[in-house]
Amino acid sequence: MFEDTTPETFPGAADVPASDGGGAVDTNSLSLDELNTFLGKNFKDKDSALKSLKDTYRYVGNPTVDALAQKMGAEPERVTQALQSLLNGQVPEGVMTKEQFQEERFFDKNPHLEELRPV
Repeated sequence: MFEDTTPETFPGAADVPASDGGGAVDTNSLSLDELNTFLGKNFKDKDSALKSLKDTYRYVGNPTVDALAQKMGAEPERVTQALQSLLNGQVPEGVMTKEQFQEERFFDKNPHLEELRPV
C-alpha cells in the first residue's frame, strides 16, 4: 500500500542533503585541472589556487581607504563612515541614491515641470 521512499527510490533524493550534514556532491565545483587551465598556472593543490585568487582579489579588488579618500578628495574617516553605512544597508550622509540622481537630472532637463517636483 505504501511505497518505500528511501534515498535510493525517492526521485531527486541525491540532491537533498542528509540530516547529518552529508549528502549530494556539488557538481558545480571546479577541479584543480580546471583551475590551473583557467588561471594559466600550475598549482599543486586547490587550496594553493584558491589562496592565490583571494590574494589577487585583496590586492586588486580592495583599494585601501586612504586611496579612496585621496581619489574622492575626502578625509579617510569620512570614507570609512560612508563604507560602514553602505555595509549596513544605509545611504551615507551627503550621498544621493540613483533614484534621487535621476530625479534631479529629470528636473534639470525639464525646468517647466519644477512645480511637480515632490517636496
